[in-house]
Amino acid sequence: MAKVIGVCGRGKITADPVELAEVFGLTDVADLRPRYNLPPTDPIPVIRTPGRLELLQWGARRGGKPWYLVRSESLTSWKRPRRCLVALDGFYEWRKDKQPFLFERPDHKPFALAGVWTERVSELGEVTDHAFIVTIPADERVCAIHDRMPLVLRREDYARWLDGAAVEPDHDLVIVAVSKRVNSVRNDDPGCVEPLERPKLPPA
Repeated sequence: MAKVIGVCGRGKITADPVELAEVFGLTDVADLRPRYNLPPTDPIPVIRTPGRLELLQWGARRGGKPWYLVRSESLTSWKRPRRCLVALDGFYEWRKDKQPFLFERPDHKPFALAGVWTERVSELGEVTDHAFIVTIPADERVCAIHDRMPLVLRREDYARWLDGAAVEPDHDLVIVAVSKRVNSVRNDDPGCVEPLERPKLPPA
């Protein structure tokens, strides 16, 4: 599952606890280490209750296949979807030629993707909570890269999403072509977010 490259197949979260607390109004922040290449099946930071950030497993398996995204259109068939915010400061999309692109805010601050979560019980009776990212049809900027994209929430809509209300996507993200190092989950370091073309420095 960690090898998946597709719609939002990887995330990035490198913000420190102070910055996360400021953006999301947190009073309880899980212990996070910087992740430059966060794949499905790894713990991902989410907010289910206002003020509290915790780690849930990103995705699960359904019918033996990876399941880590949920189409927004399919939520109407869920009996009672339990919503959450997925806290990241970047995510990646891949073009057909496997060129990765990093999506982040212009100010590099963390932001929230729309998410849902569910409980799954193992054969041994162990209960694990799993988070899934909600996707929507790609907007005109993203459709040249992929036909779908995560539902990025506007900051003023964070509480509305948790409350079950309708929201509008936030399109105010910067798209940067980055190193193909991010294509391998073995790489999880600042080199993953290096721009594809580094600016030339003036002569000394």
